Amino acid sequence: GKGAGLDHALAALEAAGATRALVDLGGQVALLAPAGDEPARIGVAHPDRRDELVLEIALASGSLATSGNA
Repeated sequence: GKGAGLDHALAALEAAGATRALVDLGGQVALLAPAGDEPARIGVAHPDRRDELVLEIALASGSLATSGNA
């Protein structure tokens, strides 16, 4: 469900003229960015200490999903 929602949201943004967007549906994000742009830095929070990042991922395009207990 979230993946389809992200795909539709990015398609709507692109159809409206957006060239760069980050859509976050809580646990899954998708990025619309022109080729050659700097990657977006996506932080992944610690499951017990939500204000503490444990990982940062560079995402140039596409989607990223996490799963956990938090």
